[in-house]
Parts: sequence; C-alpha cells; structure tokens
Amino acid sequence: DNEKVLTSLSTHAKLLGDGRGLARICTAMAAPFSEINLRPATPEDEVLYHRWANDPDVRNQSFKKDPITLSQHKAWFKANLNLPTTLLRVLVDGNNHPLGQIRFELIRKENEHALTSFSLDKVARGYGLGSELIRLGLAELASEWGPQTIAYGEVYVDNIECCKSFIRVGFSEGTSQRSGVRCFSRSAEAKA
Repeated sequence: DNEKVLTSLSTHAKLLGDGRGLARICTAMAAPFSEINLRPATPEDEVLYHRWANDPDVRNQSFKKDPITLSQHKAWFKANLNLPTTLLRVLVDGNNHPLGQIRFELIRKENEHALTSFSLDKVARGYGLGSELIRLGLAELASEWGPQTIAYGEVYVDNIECCKSFIRVGFSEGTSQRSGVRCFSRSAEAKA
C-alpha cells in the first residue's frame, strides 16, 4: 500500500517540476545572457510549455485567463508540435537551458499572416530578451514560410514590456478590433 502511495506521489511530483531548478538558479545568477539561440520544440518540451503557459503572469496577460489543465495542454501540444501551420520554438542560452518560447500560427495562408505569441521564463525576464526572442523568431518565420509572411501580435495595453518588445524589433502599431488591446505587425523580412 505504501508503495502505491509513493509511486503516485512520485508521478505527480514530476508534473510540478522539471529537474532544472539548479540550472535556473545558476542562469538567474549568471544573467545577462551572452549567447541565445532558438531550437525547434520537441516532445520532451511538453511539460515545460505547460509550466510556462500556467505561469500566473502569463495567464494574467493571456486572453484566456483560466489555468490550462495538463490533459488540455497535452492534446494541444501534440496537435501543434508538427503541424505545418504552426512553428514552436524554444529560446535557449549557451548551455541549452530553456529561457522562453515563441509560437507562430499561420492564420491566413493566402495572405501569409502569422499570429505571434511569446513568453519568457521568470529567470529570463527583465533583460530585454523579449525583443531578441522575436528577432530570432522572425528569422525562423522567414526561413520556414518566406520573408513576405506578415507576423502580427495582439497585446493588452497594460502589458508595456511586451509592447516595447514588438516596437524594438520594428513592428508597426495598427488599429485593434478589441478594446484595451494593441495590435502590432511587420513582415518577416523587414529589418529592425
């Protein structure tokens, strides 16, 4: 009976953490980051993406505020990981430690418009990495879907840092259809 309880506790504990706690502490202590790159997301990133998506700050700035259950996330992640109309990329430092993610979803294929979403791990916030994440993501976008692809993002007006990240990389602000939301866009080939 104790063995079942311990097995259950162990299984559930794996969902709470990813074993990278010490690496996060070292990353936070060593910041700012000297080398960053993007890599494609892999099936092994499923729990990491779930943790990032449920970060209270991320949920607060999301259009859908409710926490995402693990079963919902697993279905979404599996469906989107290799979808030809979705790019999932992970921002990593020089030690391959994950710092954040960027996602592009091809919304209007005939006009090549891609919705842009990104987030940074708590240890990577406050260093201006949002702009670098977008810049690297745009290079991936141009490589995968062509330089004519228009990336766009929608952001709550009070999410000042996210808005600044888009502006720093040469996005233009347009008119949003939603109250309290700012809208940004630029082609993948444009230079910031």
